[in-house]
Amino acid sequence: MNASVRSYAEEFDADVAAERETHSMKPLKPKADDEPMQKDIKSSTTDPDSGFMLRNGKPKRSFFLDHRIVDGRHAFIDRS
Repeated sequence: MNASVRSYAEEFDADVAAERETHSMKPLKPKADDEPMQKDIKSSTTDPDSGFMLRNGKPKRSFFLDHRIVDGRHAFIDRS
C-alpha cells in the first residue's frame, strides 16, 4: 500500500472510530496488515461459469446465477 492510500485508510479508520464512539458503539477490531484484501474464490474445474455458494441453511456447492423475466399474461419467459 503506498503512503497516500495508507494515510487515507488511517484517516478513514479514525473517522469511523469517532462516529462509533459518538453512537456508543464498541470500537471495531483492528485488521492485521498481513490479512489478504481479497477472499478466496473457488471455481469449478469442469464448469467455470458456475459459482460456489456458501450460505447458512443452503448446501455448499456450485450453482448458476439465472435471471428470468416472466410475463404470465402473454406466456413469455426470457432468460438473460
